[in-house]
Amino acid sequence: MASTIALNPSADETGATDTAAVNAALGSVGGGGSVLLGPGDWYTDAPLDIPDGTELAGIKGASTATPRPLRPARSSTR
Repeated sequence: MASTIALNPSADETGATDTAAVNAALGSVGGGGSVLLGPGDWYTDAPLDIPDGTELAGIKGASTATPRPLRPARSSTR
């Protein structure tokens, strides 16, 4: 059964936490389901696996900042 899951960013700049949370949500909403990303900075350290028929979308929040795209995590080797 399709469902909707809303997530908030973790603030983990390595990307591990957000990537795991988003991929877990995408896998659990079912065909026709939606994963909604709340406002804030999202970091990923691996590809997101979006199943066919599943929606991944950002939701507007109370922030007045300009929305920024999902971006790769910062490298830990500088």
